[in-house]
Amino acid sequence: MQKKKIIRINWHNAFGQILKHRWTPLGLQVIPEYEVAKNPLKIDVVVIRSEAVLSERKRGQLPDGIRDYLNAHNIIDFKSTHESYGLEELRKTDVYTGLYQIQEGINLDQVTAFAVASMTPKKLLNAISQWVHPQGNGVYVIESGLIKMILLVPNEMEPKTANDVFELFASHTERSQLAFERMITDSFWYSLDGTLNLFTQFLKEFAMSGLTMRQLEENPQIGVDNMREVVRLLRQKKPSLLRDLLQDVDDSELEQILKERKKKRK
Repeated sequence: MQKKKIIRINWHNAFGQILKHRWTPLGLQVIPEYEVAKNPLKIDVVVIRSEAVLSERKRGQLPDGIRDYLNAHNIIDFKSTHESYGLEELRKTDVYTGLYQIQEGINLDQVTAFAVASMTPKKLLNAISQWVHPQGNGVYVIESGLIKMILLVPNEMEPKTANDVFELFASHTERSQLAFERMITDSFWYSLDGTLNLFTQFLKEFAMSGLTMRQLEENPQIGVDNMREVVRLLRQKKPSLLRDLLQDVDDSELEQILKERKKKRK
């Protein structure tokens, strides 16, 4: 029996691209993948650089935690729903921050480390409770000796537009669906490039289906059965966006989807 091929969706890349699209207009430089030049090494973090002081209006558009602790240099270590965040991951975030600091030749107080954990890291929070300082819904400052970082938990964050870029990746399906619905009603989706458009189509299917990201990773085709509901939602909320999206879809792809649906009906 032939083993079923699992198609992996690059959630880390999608996460970085969404932050880049949302935060670049605020005057922040977003680097979705950081390369350590002296070593053939790419570390799987998003780098945010802020060269100027943001106005209160722009700062207010940033998510909780990021808004309050934004530095000149910022490292964001993202873990999707099939990756836990524990003590080992905490140490890696600290190492990544150290590598970045050395590479850029900056002082430690010029860089802030963030971790975004799609799954609530209860074991970690319990294990290091003496180092953890809760700052509000889903925002934790972890401080011990030389280690200081901000842990952000989308499952616990306040549901609002500024937090959508993180809540979109929450492991709690209802929370991610609500974030998705808020995002498709604004102008964010109009200017995405073709690559990110492909990802958002997967995401739309996922959000309407009530599936977890892990299930969608293992079988992306499962989302096709929910496309009708996606179209219905878009028709109601953003008819012009629906037309734009359909123009970006390759005819051969649509034809293949239709063939698959016919096979299932048989």
